[in-house]
Amino acid sequence: MDKAEVIDFFSQYILGWMCTDIESCIKARANWAVAALLMSYSENVGSLIEGHLGMTGQGEPDFNKFLEYLEFNGDPNYYKNFKIKYQDSGSSPVKTVGIYKAVRCGLIHEYSPKVSCIIENNSDNVDNCREDDPGIGWQNPGSLSSSMVHSGYSGYMPSVSTTTPTLRFQTNAYFRDFRNALNKIYRNISIDTVLLNNVQKSLERVSNRKLIP
Repeated sequence: MDKAEVIDFFSQYILGWMCTDIESCIKARANWAVAALLMSYSENVGSLIEGHLGMTGQGEPDFNKFLEYLEFNGDPNYYKNFKIKYQDSGSSPVKTVGIYKAVRCGLIHEYSPKVSCIIENNSDNVDNCREDDPGIGWQNPGSLSSSMVHSGYSGYMPSVSTTTPTLRFQTNAYFRDFRNALNKIYRNISIDTVLLNNVQKSLERVSNRKLIP
C-alpha cells in the first residue's frame, strides 16, 4: 500500500465514514451509543497510527496515543492528563485512572462509565457546542439544566449527585475535538514518515487477513 492509497483510505474511511456514523447517531439522539462509538473509534485510530491495528494487548496505550492528538480549547494536555478517582466499595482502595479505564472500559464492558455520569448531546446541530465546553469534564452540583435534559441524557448509574461534581460527557464537544485530531493526523501523514509507515503496517496487516472456510 503506497502513500497515496494510505491518504485515500484515511480520507474516505476515517474522515468520511467514521465521522458520518457519529453524526448520524448524534442526530438520532443515541447519546449513549455516540459516547461508546467515540471511545471505540478513539482507540481504533490510536491503534491505526501506532501500527497495531489487528493486534491484541495494546488497547490502553493506543487509546492514550490518540489522546496526544486530542486538544481541548488549544490545550494538548487536557484529555491525556484527565484523571478520575473512584472506589469500587467502601473497603477497596481508591483508584485514580484516565479516560480509557473510567470511560472507555466502563462503556464498552459495563454499558456505563465507572462513575456516575451525564452523557449529553445536542441532536439539533452536531456543531452546537461552546468552544469552552470540554468533551469530558465535570458537572457542578445542582446545575443540570432543562436544556440539557431536552438535548438528551440517560444513565445506567446511580442518581446524579447534588453535592459533588459529576462526570459529564458532552458528545458534540468531544466529536469537535475528535475531528480536529483526525484532521491533524491526516495532515501529518503526508510529512511524517514514521506515522505513514505505521498506518501502512496496520492496513497491510488487516488487509492480508483471510477467512478460512
